[in-house]
Amino acid sequence: MKDIITDNINIIKSIEKGIISNIYLLLGPDYFSKREIILKLKNKLIDPSFESFDNLTFFADEKNAFQEISEAINIIPITSEKKIVKIYFCEKLVKNKNTEKLEIFQNIPPSTCIVFLSEIGDSKKVLNIRNTPWIIKEISKLATTAIFLDPYPNERKKIIIDLIKKYKLNISNQSINKLIISGPSSINELHLLFQKLSTYKDLSDDIVIQLLLLVDDFENLSIAIGNKNYKKTIELYEISILWGHKIPEILSYISRFFLYLLELKPLANYSNGFAISKKLLQKGIYIPADKALKYSQISINWEEKELLNIRKKIFNIILNIRKGQLNEKFALISFLTYICNYSHKSINSN
Repeated sequence: MKDIITDNINIIKSIEKGIISNIYLLLGPDYFSKREIILKLKNKLIDPSFESFDNLTFFADEKNAFQEISEAINIIPITSEKKIVKIYFCEKLVKNKNTEKLEIFQNIPPSTCIVFLSEIGDSKKVLNIRNTPWIIKEISKLATTAIFLDPYPNERKKIIIDLIKKYKLNISNQSINKLIISGPSSINELHLLFQKLSTYKDLSDDIVIQLLLLVDDFENLSIAIGNKNYKKTIELYEISILWGHKIPEILSYISRFFLYLLELKPLANYSNGFAISKKLLQKGIYIPADKALKYSQISINWEEKELLNIRKKIFNIILNIRKGQLNEKFALISFLTYICNYSHKSINSN
């Protein structure tokens, strides 16, 4: 059995050198490490002019997925160096331990690169564990196999220091210790936190501590707005201001939230957060399953035209603030009152 890789750096370095496997199997909960590998493969192999033809995504639990994948891997790329075929939830690709079906992956054309992806695995010994799906073990015999896990407590310091370097942040030792002790345990949530930290030019200890304390407050503010709860919206807005958050920053977060609602609105009839999250992955958007379900239900409160109109209004407010044509606080309070209190008709007509 092949050794399993636990760090994406070596895979990325190999891709950069042009050493590319025909098959990759990427396991574990760490979405961001997998995404880095996929982006590196795309940049190395795919002609942007024909990305929609040569960079394909499949979900193994969808009807006819196996047949469509079988056909796709044998079609040569149009102009790209290789065709990339990404298969999410690959543990569901073949049922009933039908190993014969997997024979098609033993001799894939050199013009195809397959990336099998699964969230299966919470240990580096995943391939030796009895409960690991048989198909994962079989694919691993053909693939460059890696697993990307949430950090163990004794690994948190290294992970956080690596993220500080990755996002090019200047953070004091005091703040690093706070992040190690109080930061999220999930690697995905850590990445999302560091994305927020990277929006600040000056990362003082106070700002890091505030973001740790308020890591969910911008989300709660957005949810209050999405539910048109004016009282809660103003309460959370005042807390954010009290903690020193800038109004353009608050507006940017709200704008991103309404972008999520816009993407999620067509999925509002789904009752499974994992299915919603899976659909968003096709567009390159990562939202954890629980949040995806919550946001999709909020999107029911809004019509598509309203969501588009609100994002346009936010852009204009930020632009006018930068030009000095609007008072920041007045502009935001007026905007929050507007979207929480006005009817659909009022929003659409302004």
